[in-house]
Amino acid sequence: MAKKEESSWGQNLSQKRFAVLSFFRLATMPSGDDGSDRANLVENEATIIQVDDLTKVATSRQIAVGSANNNGVEKWCACILGFLGVITTILGMILILGMFNGLSGQDVAVPETCETPACHKIAAELLSFMDHSVAPCDDFYQHACGGWIKLHPATIDDADNTTSVLTEVTKHNTMLIREILESHEPLDGAGEKAKHFYVSCLKKKQMDLDEKQSLDWISVKEDTTHGSDDDFWSGDEDWLELTRLEKTFTNLRSRVKPFLGMKDKNESISLTCVTLTQSFFQDVTARLFATKTYGVEKMEKVRLMLDEVSDIYQRKVAQLSWMDNATKAYLMTKLANTSYQLGYPMSIMDTKQEIENYGHVVVSPDAFSYSANVDALEIHNILNYLNEDNSEIEFVAEANAVYQYWKDVLYIPAGITMEPFISFEYPDIIIYAKFAITLGHEYTHAFDEYIRGAWGNHGIKPSGVSPSAFATFDKISKCLQKQYDHFPIVNSSVAVNGTSTWDENLADVLGLDVALSIFQEKYAKNYRPLPGMEFVDFKQVFFVAAAQVECRSFSGEQARERVLKEFFEQESHSPNSIRVLGQMANNDEFSNAFNCEVGSRYNPREKCRVFY
Repeated sequence: MAKKEESSWGQNLSQKRFAVLSFFRLATMPSGDDGSDRANLVENEATIIQVDDLTKVATSRQIAVGSANNNGVEKWCACILGFLGVITTILGMILILGMFNGLSGQDVAVPETCETPACHKIAAELLSFMDHSVAPCDDFYQHACGGWIKLHPATIDDADNTTSVLTEVTKHNTMLIREILESHEPLDGAGEKAKHFYVSCLKKKQMDLDEKQSLDWISVKEDTTHGSDDDFWSGDEDWLELTRLEKTFTNLRSRVKPFLGMKDKNESISLTCVTLTQSFFQDVTARLFATKTYGVEKMEKVRLMLDEVSDIYQRKVAQLSWMDNATKAYLMTKLANTSYQLGYPMSIMDTKQEIENYGHVVVSPDAFSYSANVDALEIHNILNYLNEDNSEIEFVAEANAVYQYWKDVLYIPAGITMEPFISFEYPDIIIYAKFAITLGHEYTHAFDEYIRGAWGNHGIKPSGVSPSAFATFDKISKCLQKQYDHFPIVNSSVAVNGTSTWDENLADVLGLDVALSIFQEKYAKNYRPLPGMEFVDFKQVFFVAAAQVECRSFSGEQARERVLKEFFEQESHSPNSIRVLGQMANNDEFSNAFNCEVGSRYNPREKCRVFY
């Protein structure tokens, strides 16, 4: 196992960097005749600069500056000792830099650091989100996310008593739509009708709250019995019946749930009303959100990254040792022609059509018109979207990406192209660690589909895949299933089900592989270290940034256990900590970067490999 002290790489390196600066200040700062200024500096910073053999230098320097007095001879001796201290300090700095360069395999100079405000912000976040007390080869998820969990504790206000990076981004996107709806600026298209509905919802629910002194227009029942989901919803005469709502909006329950039961009842009301407005005005709110957050530049950046993912995937397929040439040619053609939709459907930008679509709908902003507004809009949605797949509009503001195999289309909506995943101010290493990994994940679903076919689990293979290639891929899938079955969840009685989650696990593993390959091949040569991480290998930074996408917190152990159980009852993904474990444990670059011992948790002797 890795030594405990090796875990705090960011912290230790930051201290070493500070030690060098401290010695430089010590050697060059002006001093009074009695040497008091420099002596005070030594005393104040002694605990910080106790690094390696430099302690000896600090001790000798302290003696030198502390023994000076007003005697002329002693002052002359102090000057000589001070000069020697400067020389010793400089030599110490050279030795430290030489040590770091030796460790990193580089020749000489200190690398040029990225000093932009965004780089400083990202560096501070990366380090503060980590738990430096946990060795990366023991529990990399805790190592990367321990600080985030402390800084973002879930409360009973959060849906299911848990929150995550993705949850926080989706909540932020909802707040952006609220900001638009509450703007005093007139909205184009049918935007004013959406605003009127939102206002009527606010007024009606606020009126209910004022009358009853509680938010009993909806009651939130803690699920301790795993009863029917209908138990979650109950309401007064003003609230829509759940059964009626879900006939029109199948995912409304999950979208509203994060905002129910919040201690701040006004915030709960407003965010719930935003979500209802999104449901009734899907195309309108999607357009307003996309216009505010998703420009041409961002679309072109995402398109470039998708092209890079497609290209690297095709080249990796071409190099597969276990696949025949005919199957390779089939897969490379399929991968090259995979369709994708970026940001939003272009059709929602037609405001003239939007006005025509909602022309017959009358929406009033007063509280007493709320129920009539709901009735009119529900009829409108039923008539307009009956037997129509509207998912591409529904996805626009969600922090999610989807591959729909029945359409063979990747959806990368505007909602997932937000911070902390992507920003034009971010350095490439962050964009590729946090966002390209998502693109690689979704592309892997297409790759999997092209090999196994829509009903691959039933043994029906696509005509372009040879029996031997199909059999080898099936063997790889069984390797992942078995591996994840044996992944223990720390401090939990819940067991991972590698069979029900294997396709998502495969996408996690290959998504990381592809994203890192792109960065190494095209961007690593221009990598500028983040502040405080000048001597940290860029791969370590990449892996930490990638893992921090999966950070999740719980309000307590009971909530954690319940949510983990629900993962296997309702989710096709593994729990967040297991997703990180599977990604890193199957990646040789990770174990090399952190020098994990062979046979350790994050460097198992047997790994499940596709690209070989």
